[in-house]
Amino acid sequence: MKEFLQYILYSGICLGIFWIVYRFLLNGTTFFLFNRVFLFVGLVLSFILPSFVFTYDVMIPTEMVISTVPQDAVPQESTFAFDGWVVAACVYLSGIVLLVFRNLRSYIRMYRLVKNGNLSMYGGYKVILNSSVDSPFTLFGHIFLNADQLSEVERELILKHEIVHIDQKHWLDLICSECALTLQWFNPFVWLYVSSIKENHEFQADNAVLAAGVSPARYRAVLVNQRFKGPVFSFANSFSLLNKSNRLKMIKKEKSKSWKRAAVLAVLPLLGVFFWASAKPRYVFNETYSNGAAVNDTTGQKKINIKIIGAKGSNSVTVHNLSGNTFSPLDLRLSTNADSEQADSVKTNVYVFGAKSDQKEKPLVFVDGKEIDMEKMNDIDPNDIERIDVLKDKSATEKYGEKGKNGVILITIKKKE
Repeated sequence: MKEFLQYILYSGICLGIFWIVYRFLLNGTTFFLFNRVFLFVGLVLSFILPSFVFTYDVMIPTEMVISTVPQDAVPQESTFAFDGWVVAACVYLSGIVLLVFRNLRSYIRMYRLVKNGNLSMYGGYKVILNSSVDSPFTLFGHIFLNADQLSEVERELILKHEIVHIDQKHWLDLICSECALTLQWFNPFVWLYVSSIKENHEFQADNAVLAAGVSPARYRAVLVNQRFKGPVFSFANSFSLLNKSNRLKMIKKEKSKSWKRAAVLAVLPLLGVFFWASAKPRYVFNETYSNGAAVNDTTGQKKINIKIIGAKGSNSVTVHNLSGNTFSPLDLRLSTNADSEQADSVKTNVYVFGAKSDQKEKPLVFVDGKEIDMEKMNDIDPNDIERIDVLKDKSATEKYGEKGKNGVILITIKKKE
């Protein structure tokens, strides 16, 4: 659920970017069809783009620092720990449920309007006449209005306006808007975005009616005479949308210059900043280590658990017979032939971090009893290693004297068959 909530947050940011570009650069222009396409595409892309994960590489040195940590010192996750993401998910889902119930209530009200109203036809379009309709609106292929409140001229102009909504299939934009509103209900930008979509629909319809030869003065008079109440359903296009001042201005507005469409390009650098800020690091190691190894100490029988942190796979393997509570930093290559036998009692965790060792005093290294330089360990193929024995402290100095004070690594190579 955490990943989904993060996706929804990123989607909300993208939606806000598209709305800001529209609000400050395209709103008020007469590119009604262009603006509709921009708003619709922006709405869809806001839910598509965040699904792509952008990454950048972070190089990690292959040398490893190995240290042991007592089991009781390792933080344990609490089963009953407070999880803020769980709370956020509950609040988020509660909001969705409320919006779903709101829409269901609107469906029921619409059904009653259809059931109790009178169906008539106007040029092949279905018109529902009902005295309960406060303000004319269009829902999918139906036009709802109260003929008792309208004169013949008002009724004619309003029907022409609502027919434009049907012909241009504005309901498709509204369905997508309602889905976005349900998923992004907490985001103030989505409410502004949906309002802008509906307002642009009204601009389109007004422009189409005026282009058909209707007198602008008469049309403005009809618009002013209507009572400005909200639609009965959020999917609906309402003739009396609460933006009469904007619509009156747009009716008188001169056609915008075509070059202003280039303002849409402003969305590109804003999206670029968003993807740069949301990119995730991808850790790349100079050399790939295997996920398991067997390391023995000849003086003890204690088994400990080793976990590779930050390396590919992050799997746990078993390390045998390691004495002491700490490991000197060693430049080790792990054998691919791990002993998978599980320890009877695991008392210590060993964590392998992707950090480079800066140890000056290096341990002795023996391969099949022959001493080699530590740098040559990297020339050994891990597939050829049968086991790695580690001696340190007293066990190392007793056998190798002062030369073994920094530890001794004994590598046994597999015998060729």
